Amino acid sequence: MPGIRPHRCLFLLVVAGLASAWEVSAQTPAEQPKAAVSPFQAPPGGWPKDAKTGLLKKVALEGVPNPAAFYHLGVPKEYTPEKEWPLVVVLHGGPGGNADNLVTVFQGFYQQKGAIVVYPQALEKQLLAWNYPEHGAYFLRIIRQVGKTYRIDPKRIYLVGHSMGGGGAWCMGAVLSDVWAGIGPLSGWYLATPRPPAEWLKEMPIYAIHGDKDPAVIPHNSQQAVQILTKLGAKTRTLKELPEAKDFGDASFIYREMQGVGHDVFQPWKDRGGPELARLSAWLLAHQRAHPADLTAAEKRLATWGKQFGWSLEGGPLGKYTDAQKGN
Repeated sequence: MPGIRPHRCLFLLVVAGLASAWEVSAQTPAEQPKAAVSPFQAPPGGWPKDAKTGLLKKVALEGVPNPAAFYHLGVPKEYTPEKEWPLVVVLHGGPGGNADNLVTVFQGFYQQKGAIVVYPQALEKQLLAWNYPEHGAYFLRIIRQVGKTYRIDPKRIYLVGHSMGGGGAWCMGAVLSDVWAGIGPLSGWYLATPRPPAEWLKEMPIYAIHGDKDPAVIPHNSQQAVQILTKLGAKTRTLKELPEAKDFGDASFIYREMQGVGHDVFQPWKDRGGPELARLSAWLLAHQRAHPADLTAAEKRLATWGKQFGWSLEGGPLGKYTDAQKGN
């Protein structure tokens, strides 16, 4: 994935201006998760009042003996444990990408939109790494760890990613659908394997972006998602111009196909990336689950789904492969 380095001040101006001028009324996913209890419980003595804010680099994942098992964490400077905060998980591209790639691009989520943002590092440099079951277990452990220190809104947890991360958003958005309030796959492989049943996404709020001239991940991937989920009953809408609030209607799946644009949908930042991301962030953060995220149910589905790849949740903090070759 090409380096993405928009100017920080310009980012803040674009996202603050556009996102504040363009708001979407809160919507609720049609799916009604059974969980009614928050997975995040206050620690003894209450939530820490002195929790660090700003960008925290290379936070190690506890209990996982892997040097790649870390994440960057963006926390609004206004953070206070007196209220719940949305959490956004952002997946980088690859296989040569890293957690630094999208920090600047998505900093507006925590600097302007009041969300805590997690940027995980992929555990290995493998194409489509995010699509494999150990990464699902990885996300759940990260979310739980963040929730021990910061007060997370269990109805507003989101998954976003670009390129390989977009493929991961499609895949783990479905497998861990008991967690997310919405997903944002950008320039991602919907058709990539391994992928879960499309039915697991039909009730999920989705805002997907793809360039129609993308040579790295052809837009057919996102177009196929629109076709399949529409047949399953999802309310989809394809938009080829920069949208306004009136353009969305009651659609639960927005597909934004950017005209004349390649793989890097963020550049040029001033004229394209900033306005596009402002739309996506406002739309996603306006959605919330009817009931709190159910991390236990997500873990059970992950364990069942992972069996087909010779993966078991037992035997290690991120599970293990029982077959000789990953993916058998």
